[in-house]
Amino acid sequence: MPAEFKEVSTLADAVAAGELPPVQERLPLEPLVIEPAEMIGQHGGILLGAFTGPGDRQNIERWNNDYGIFWDTSATEMRPRAFKAWESSEDGSEWTFFLREGMKWSDGEPYTVDDYMFWYEHILQNPNLVTTIPWYLNWGDALVTFEKVDNYTLKMIFAAPFPSWLETIGSSTVAGHFQQGRVGLGLVAPQHYLEQFHADFIGEDEANAKAKEAGFENWYLYFLAMNDAHMNPDLPVTAPWKPVTTIASNEYKLERNPYFFAVDTEGNQLPYFDGISLELVEELEVLNLRAIAGNYTIQGRHIDFSKLPVIRQNEQQGDYFVDFWTSRTRHPVKIAFNQDWNEDPAIAEYTVGSVEFRKAMGLAIERSEINETFFLGVGKEASLCPANTPPYFNSSRWDEEAGVFDPDRANEILDSIGLDQRDGEGFRLLPNGERLVLRIDAVSGAFLDYPSIAERVAQMWAENVGIQMTVNPVERSLWIERSEANQPMMSMFETGEYNPAALPRLLPSERWAPVAQDWANDPTPDPADYDGPEWIEQQVLKHWEAMREADPARRQQLLIEGTEIMCDHYARLGFVVDVPVYTTLIKNNVRNVPKPLEWVVYAQTPGNGYPEQMFLLQE
Repeated sequence: MPAEFKEVSTLADAVAAGELPPVQERLPLEPLVIEPAEMIGQHGGILLGAFTGPGDRQNIERWNNDYGIFWDTSATEMRPRAFKAWESSEDGSEWTFFLREGMKWSDGEPYTVDDYMFWYEHILQNPNLVTTIPWYLNWGDALVTFEKVDNYTLKMIFAAPFPSWLETIGSSTVAGHFQQGRVGLGLVAPQHYLEQFHADFIGEDEANAKAKEAGFENWYLYFLAMNDAHMNPDLPVTAPWKPVTTIASNEYKLERNPYFFAVDTEGNQLPYFDGISLELVEELEVLNLRAIAGNYTIQGRHIDFSKLPVIRQNEQQGDYFVDFWTSRTRHPVKIAFNQDWNEDPAIAEYTVGSVEFRKAMGLAIERSEINETFFLGVGKEASLCPANTPPYFNSSRWDEEAGVFDPDRANEILDSIGLDQRDGEGFRLLPNGERLVLRIDAVSGAFLDYPSIAERVAQMWAENVGIQMTVNPVERSLWIERSEANQPMMSMFETGEYNPAALPRLLPSERWAPVAQDWANDPTPDPADYDGPEWIEQQVLKHWEAMREADPARRQQLLIEGTEIMCDHYARLGFVVDVPVYTTLIKNNVRNVPKPLEWVVYAQTPGNGYPEQMFLLQE
């Protein structure tokens, strides 16, 4: 712990004028100490970037972390954050978390266990605010109990052993108030601010009257809107920066939180950057051109890797360098066969009911061409489960069975499973005599040109194995709605990195099994309640068995067994791995960006790089 705490230079005038208390009074007694990646930084400057609209919340959430516990830069070990320490019972059913005494919300009000109890008693347990209790709070088929020990000590008591709770609470599954407040989650909320909108405190009549005056139908919709940091700049937060405008603005601006609870190793309050400013750029081509022109301080999200030659050519003129944030297990593009789709049973017999069909379609993709065309040949061609990538992918059989280009074998398989007849144009016919036509939703306007990739795959399948596929470009938010409604037969988008110990990767998602997802999210799912593919049932049960396992080695073995079930059924087809997830353009005077920086969803990259310690080197 530093011997003394140093004032933020850009806040000195406000302190001198009495508008803010001195730094010693703004920090908790034991602030979080963050060791800079390279050097002690300098306060000041605005971090400039771009976002694509209100749906692009993760763009800022990844930079602005307010979790209780978080990961280190390598995303392999847990670190204190808002919680300074924790302990658990031997079986993991009771967890005690210790808050930082003297920590404050961004408006200077105390941050205590009372804010957790307010969330637990008045938000989580109000069915108007939280319609479905998340699985991790209903562990053991009973609602978790929050117990206040004192103002800075909180107990969470589960009905059954929950040895994996630490990894869960530190991941984006649970996240924090900044990210999850709008849906009534996040574990904590500022009682002193939000009680003015809550019927439990002001009465339902007054709460509804306030809501209608503000244009909302009822008090609980208004309450959730007021608890949405992206849309309500008045909402107190504990993240490094607090919003000044809304995410619906043309410029999403955030300024430093003067009460942020962290310092560097010399006692300088963080963050170093005075603020963040993201400009609205809805067209990805325009966003990339502006980034290449040097308009942004750090921009990795939405940068098109295929533009790397042009990006490199303009490094000097744009005054930036390029960094690659990568993942060995993340596919920038994948095809998902919806395992709950049954709109046409004759087609679903193959897309859902036949592993061999899905293998054949994997063998009919010329991944080397996709790699060269869309990823400049830098990727490693692979199935969804890339060969010999421990600890979870410990075999080469998945690459061999469906991750290589072998159209002869693909045709043999298709001929052998009842698709041996073709029409006059050479397309395969279903056993009922109708042409087999696949349909795929390809997400548009996000990260990559998925519709173009899907069109190329459709050409490959038509030419190589006589399977017709139509491509439906769908904007991301609409695609999510369609997926949740179980409408797509198939989808094309990205995957996250694979670590089922940190994120529930073995559980179905709306992207490939939306009906199964609803069933599987219960930590004690009853197999009798799900009539989908049996292998999904086995995979899900293996996940929950692992989450209940106290022995780490045994837990990992169970996750490996579940992974093998997933990989053996090819519900998703991978293309390439080892492609930079973010091709990040960074101004030459930016310091303290960790190298290397592993890209992971659960650690919210660049969040695991601790953006609050990044800074601009000033003259």
